[in-house]
Amino acid sequence: MSTAQPDASGPLPPYAAADQQFARFVDQLGGWAGSFPGWAPADEIAGLWPEVASRLAVSVAELGRPLVVGVLGGTGTGKSTLVNALAGRDVTEASDIARPTTIHPVVVAANEADLTWFPVNEIGASVVRTKAEAVADIVLIDCPDPDTQPAIDTGLQESGPREPSPEAAKASEDRHRGRVGNRDRLEQILPRCDVLLVVSTAQKYRSFSVATELLAFAPGRPLLFVQTHASRDPDIRDDWTRDLQQQGFAVPTIYRVDGLEAFRQLTGGEPVDEGFAELQTAIAHELASREAGRIRRNGGLELAGWFLDRSREHLEPVREAVQELRAGVDRETQRLETLVADGIARQVTQARVGWRHLVANELQQQWHAGCFGWFLQFVATVASWLPRSRRQLSGIVGRALAGQVPSLTVASSDSAGGSHDRLEEALGLDDAEVEQSRSVLAGLARRAAIQTPLIQAARPASDNRDGPVAESLERGQRWLTAGIKQIASRCRERAADRWLQLASEVLFDAVLVAVLARAAWDFFHGRLWLGEARGGLLLEALVWLVLWGLLLKQAAVSWGTRRIGRDIDSLAESLQQAQLVTPLLTDIRSAATAAAAFVQQREQLEATWSTCAGEASSSPMLAHLKRNSTPRT
Repeated sequence: MSTAQPDASGPLPPYAAADQQFARFVDQLGGWAGSFPGWAPADEIAGLWPEVASRLAVSVAELGRPLVVGVLGGTGTGKSTLVNALAGRDVTEASDIARPTTIHPVVVAANEADLTWFPVNEIGASVVRTKAEAVADIVLIDCPDPDTQPAIDTGLQESGPREPSPEAAKASEDRHRGRVGNRDRLEQILPRCDVLLVVSTAQKYRSFSVATELLAFAPGRPLLFVQTHASRDPDIRDDWTRDLQQQGFAVPTIYRVDGLEAFRQLTGGEPVDEGFAELQTAIAHELASREAGRIRRNGGLELAGWFLDRSREHLEPVREAVQELRAGVDRETQRLETLVADGIARQVTQARVGWRHLVANELQQQWHAGCFGWFLQFVATVASWLPRSRRQLSGIVGRALAGQVPSLTVASSDSAGGSHDRLEEALGLDDAEVEQSRSVLAGLARRAAIQTPLIQAARPASDNRDGPVAESLERGQRWLTAGIKQIASRCRERAADRWLQLASEVLFDAVLVAVLARAAWDFFHGRLWLGEARGGLLLEALVWLVLWGLLLKQAAVSWGTRRIGRDIDSLAESLQQAQLVTPLLTDIRSAATAAAAFVQQREQLEATWSTCAGEASSSPMLAHLKRNSTPRT
């Protein structure tokens, strides 16, 4: 039986929209369950998923097919008699060992029902057709008794050997050949049931065997509870309800019937008693074909809710640890970034000779005209003859200021210290600091059940050109080169200030004019006019002029580098965007982020489940296993 397909041109009917929403939710749940392999809690959840997935897949694929109702009960509870009464004819057989016992499952279906989709042969069942109204829209299965397995008759007795009974001989042969027994058959049948009809009596409603099977297969399945032998047993429905509630079930109604009397009334054409009539009404209204999709969808939602509850049990112990790990990664990243910022600032500050040399070269290149410009050219020429001035600037910053591209690539594996020394040289970050941060985070990761291969050793490999240290060095090279160029550009802009050049020229030219004017006065007035011999003034004036020019040069250089401290602070502030230390902790950060996302996605799926469950209409007549309950047996 299949549901009618909605018209594609119009709006979806409510049942079709609910089916699509349920199918999307199942897809999301499956995608989440296996999304983070390697993390122990996620692996536990992924291990639960295959069985749940198979059942949910059946719920999605068979939303429009008749409901399969499995009748479950212990030996002697009148289960098969109740099936006969519902079918309106004798459909089951019982063995002749001690008490009536159902060994082979019996499938009861309407005469016109299509059972090609149901694995009758796989579960070893026989099929019985009937025209009874109670099973017109469902498929009823008389399940094997879970509390009875035929004993193995060895054929021995006190008086000597004897022939074992045919049933015992067959049971012995089945076990010898590994064939299935009652419990094994039951575990093949119950996963294919959409609804469980649980039958018991005043003597057996606390049967451990039945309760074990019920708790194992109840998640995601509506239930009907029936007390049989009503004509001769006391009414135990209140006590049974309390017992079921303690096991985690929500039980709105327990039906009380006498299957043998109901069968006699049906076959005799008499009206059935009130208890059996209520059970017939519940089956007709709650398990009819029009309700099959809703029942399966609600059952699938209950099963998904059970899966989400089990998932929470695995994630809850590590939830807080995952958050602490994420906070720890941010904290240690900030600590290492502070160390790098301090180290870079220290290197940039210590390279003040290079910065002054940079500004001096800029003055020399920009200030060509004027006496002071000529003086700067003269000083630069003289300085180039001095051995000290030709000395190479040392350090990463010094080489960058000298126009060289600083090489921060990973050192070869046979070099002492490897790339860790380069890391300290380039970024001012000691290897011990990195190892300390990783050790702290490794401890937090263990609390969050995050271990290898998700995270690596505390000390990252130093000889891997594609490793985290190499990536940090590469980022450091790009960031430091760009930052130094930016600071140098600002220094050049300040050094190229026209007002600075004009002021320097005026001050230098004023002294030069004063010296020349005094020299001219002494020569023309003193020597030529008065005839006095005056000497030494010109040499002294030249010395003071050179000193004055050098003073002006230093003042101009100081003006060009006056905001170097502010520029260094700006460079340090851009360190976080550069993410230089991120590769050193990237494996731990990635694992922590993935774990937190996995936990968060479960919460989102929980919200989606609540939305779907809120829109689904539940039956006031069907029992179910409650969520967030801890069943006991």
